[in-house]
Amino acid sequence: MSAEAVKAAKIAAMSDFKTVFGTETGKRVLKHLIQECGLLSSTLTGVDGGRSIDPYEVLHREGRRDVGLYILQVVEYPLEDFIKTTGEVLKDV
Repeated sequence: MSAEAVKAAKIAAMSDFKTVFGTETGKRVLKHLIQECGLLSSTLTGVDGGRSIDPYEVLHREGRRDVGLYILQVVEYPLEDFIKTTGEVLKDV
């Protein structure tokens, strides 16, 4: 695949992300992903009860978090909307 084809495919994917997450259904899914990807919680685990931190669990959570951050970046999710969504997610917990 040529560099131009790769660039065109990336632009098309970004447009698709914006289209999907721009709908009301997409916004609900995005709200769910913000929670499930751990964007509102620490990736450090195992610190309660005197246990040591599990580095594999930390890496797993960081990977999930990175996916959530990637989606927010691609759809250019406004900070104001993120703050509003965070409040909604925290209210639902």
